Amino acid sequence: MINAAKNINKASAEIHNNTALAPATRSQPPATNVVPFPIGQFNKGLKRSLLHTWKEVYQQRLIRHSKKKWVMVINANKAQLQALSILPNTDHLLAVNPKKDLPFATLLLTLKSGNCSTLIMANCQFSAQQMQLLKIEADKNSCCCILISKEKQSVKSVH
Repeated sequence: MINAAKNINKASAEIHNNTALAPATRSQPPATNVVPFPIGQFNKGLKRSLLHTWKEVYQQRLIRHSKKKWVMVINANKAQLQALSILPNTDHLLAVNPKKDLPFATLLLTLKSGNCSTLIMANCQFSAQQMQLLKIEADKNSCCCILISKEKQSVKSVH
């Protein structure tokens, strides 16, 4: 069992180090060399139609629920978590400690595992390329991603 865990950790470390890319591109950070399409499509097309407030997240029920999947909340404060906990069907609510920095690669692996029905990220700073990667993985695994920016207190929902 321990050897299996070591193999899983080794495989995830290779993904973190981005070893699947060509040797010439390894010197660049992963976010700048893995997205094969223009960023402008994400900026123009999705941002306009996906801006919401926390209130809309609660009232319009943007959170998807599934019996065996988690609603993962990253960097939400206590008031936001309490508001989420009174919504129906949030017995699988998982809150990530806001004091710990969650690497983008770990978040991407979480989406790839298919264990989340909704991912809510508050106060996270991701580039447009990283958001596009999250959108692709979310679409593959039927997950709804909601990014809440700190400055505007708005939500970018990526379906």
